[in-house]
Amino acid sequence: MGKNTKHKTKNNKGFSVIELLVVTVISITLLGTVAVGYKGFYSSMGMDETIADVSIKLHQARENARLGVSDATKRTFDVASAISRPHRGITVTSSIIASFSSSACVATTCNGQATMCISNEPICFSGQSTFTFNVFSGKKLTTDVIFIASSNRKMALVIPEDGNFYVCEMVNGYWHWRRELQNVNNQSNTKG
Repeated sequence: MGKNTKHKTKNNKGFSVIELLVVTVISITLLGTVAVGYKGFYSSMGMDETIADVSIKLHQARENARLGVSDATKRTFDVASAISRPHRGITVTSSIIASFSSSACVATTCNGQATMCISNEPICFSGQSTFTFNVFSGKKLTTDVIFIASSNRKMALVIPEDGNFYVCEMVNGYWHWRRELQNVNNQSNTKG
């Protein structure tokens, strides 16, 4: 019995240096993967929050117009004050940036307006940084686009003359409508 006890204690010395090194390397690799994934997630969250901020401001201006608010400043949307808090690394503009353009559409004359192609549909827009919704109708005189971009994602809100707004995203160099977000934005516009 004494012989078996010695043998058991001889085998229970703990972890070897190689085992500790393997566990350390695996842990560092997993932490690095999680950190890189979190950075992309954080950047994506910033984009979604920015789209939400801009959408809320658009909705407020349009609702004020539909309610008959006579003060034009309450019916006006201004890109410069579109986001309530800064979003790091995200640009919000009404001017098309060179990397935003895509030429997949049939040539269209836009009478001096800017053009973009969304899901093979040409869209002419004014590029104004400020626009006002008409009292009671909530409509506008021109189509406008607000571009929102980070280092890894490009999105836009398209606001046609009817006053509704639609989300599109650039994927592989082409603009596509974000249909899954359309219902959310337009439901909030049709309530009331």
